[in-house]
Amino acid sequence: MRKAHDIQGAKFGRLTVLERADEAKVRGALFWRCLCDCGAFTNARASQLLAGEKASCGCLRRDVTKANKTTHGATGTKTFNAWCGLRKRCDDLSNMNYGGRGIGYDPRWEIFENFLEDMGEAPEGMTLERDDVHGNYEPGNCRWASQKEQTRNQRRTVLVTVDGKQLSLAEYCESTGKSYSKLRDRIRKFGWSVERALGTP
Repeated sequence: MRKAHDIQGAKFGRLTVLERADEAKVRGALFWRCLCDCGAFTNARASQLLAGEKASCGCLRRDVTKANKTTHGATGTKTFNAWCGLRKRCDDLSNMNYGGRGIGYDPRWEIFENFLEDMGEAPEGMTLERDDVHGNYEPGNCRWASQKEQTRNQRRTVLVTVDGKQLSLAEYCESTGKSYSKLRDRIRKFGWSVERALGTP
């Protein structure tokens, strides 16, 4: 019989895996006994935990529902939606761009009012941006940025340095009139260095 994946002691969202719950087998599926941050116990399958399908005893869903019904009057606003979005991305352990690669958020931001106090209202045309794309969502690493700034800060964006100033490849091509697609292909498709790509006619 194949050995069950050992996840004892691991943390998934708000759940800490304590031990195997052998008595809680349903149709051959093995469950694990977990302790939630709120103090409650619950059982979950390893597959649920690893896929991010279960991250609390149920209190997380209740908290989000409560937040949606709160009297702050911001439900449905751009700022509130940005807060909901960052939490959803980070709490989803199957999302390998965020929760799945360890990106989290400041515990203060469990509460919308704290997020609003730290970040202020989202300005028109701005979205929530992290300065360090490998860092967490937290006051020192987040700001409201234009779509152009956010696109530049994506992990796949090619950055070039000209006269000591760092620009995205798109910004460089826009200011010099050079072909973006040609330079992009040289760097990404053919593996040229940035220096060679920019210096070759």
